[in-house]
Amino acid sequence: MQDQEIIEAVIGGQKQPFKILVDKYLPMVRAFFRSMGVPTELIDDTIQETFIKVYLNLNKYRPVRPFSAWLLRVARNTMIDNIRKTQNHRNLEHELSKTCKTITTSIEPSVQSEESDYQYLLENLSDSDKLLIELRLLQKLSFQEISEILEVTENSLRVRIHRLLQKMRRDIESVERSVQ
Repeated sequence: MQDQEIIEAVIGGQKQPFKILVDKYLPMVRAFFRSMGVPTELIDDTIQETFIKVYLNLNKYRPVRPFSAWLLRVARNTMIDNIRKTQNHRNLEHELSKTCKTITTSIEPSVQSEESDYQYLLENLSDSDKLLIELRLLQKLSFQEISEILEVTENSLRVRIHRLLQKMRRDIESVERSVQ
């Protein structure tokens, strides 16, 4: 069953097919929250809240966009709402630091020996830049999907990511020169 068929069935009043969507996208949403630094003890609640919002607002989904992009936008907004509610920034910073380590090893395999230097570079990125790295490099989402999640134009997103990657390359080269 395709996503659109499932969505139409749920909108039509059938509740059971929604479980198929949850089972299909749960790992992606969980990975998204982990990589965005949602504290471990809050991930399950945030996932549940996200899927409740998706279920209640499924009629607002427009099939011209990928369902996964719409779902991750709902997840992102839920995460932001929860951060505002809890104001638990210390735990978020700790989890973001773990994210930086994951991103570091994804960018270049030889990084492990100079891990602290690269981690330092990633930790100094803004949260919005970390989000771009996560969505594009780790989640491997298309520019179109990311632009829909972040509600920006695809062209401005391409420019932002291009500039970010150029900056990171320069910073990495600088670190490598200082290590040699």
